[in-house]
Amino acid sequence: SEHPGLLPEDVRSELSSLKDRVQPFNKRGVFVFARAAGLMGAESVPDRPQLRAIHECLGSASIKQVHRVTGSDGQEYALKVERPTLQRYLQEDFRVFGAVLEALRYEQFEIPSWLEGEVKRLVEAEVDFSREASASRTMSKNIQARRPMFSDGTSMFPVRIPSIVVEQKRDIANRQPVQVILEELVHGLTIAEIERWQALFSLT
Repeated sequence: SEHPGLLPEDVRSELSSLKDRVQPFNKRGVFVFARAAGLMGAESVPDRPQLRAIHECLGSASIKQVHRVTGSDGQEYALKVERPTLQRYLQEDFRVFGAVLEALRYEQFEIPSWLEGEVKRLVEAEVDFSREASASRTMSKNIQARRPMFSDGTSMFPVRIPSIVVEQKRDIANRQPVQVILEELVHGLTIAEIERWQALFSLT
């Protein structure tokens, strides 16, 4: 939503501002999710990095929250955890959406029979961390092959995609009720910050 040209500027600006307005949930929940994913405490998994500390929130949105964390080896990572209320709110939204469609049909609007199922499928895919992890790995592979560069107006920098370290899928049967991604922490700028820097350089 932040990339220029994909959406009208007024819509893009509003969506971009909304990213900063989601209140982060309590860090205690992040500790619970980290333990559930085998990254901390008694539930730790031998082949996964163990976290020594969970630091500040780097970003909070309607789907997930991201924290800077430190592993037992001293390396920094980015920990992405699903919002605790995500699944409950999704099911509520699906029920409301279904009721709206039924009301429209009652008023003789022609609503395709496949619409509700297709919208549900697309939304569930959007909040699936495994799809994000898969897309990240594909992008990283493609970028390594092409080696693109980015210019801030004065210097050139390589484009880099953080590597996925741990991907925890939701599996209620095996007592994994949450989604977690642990990835390499790469310090950089957001697209909005890059645009501001480019605007400043254009004035000089």
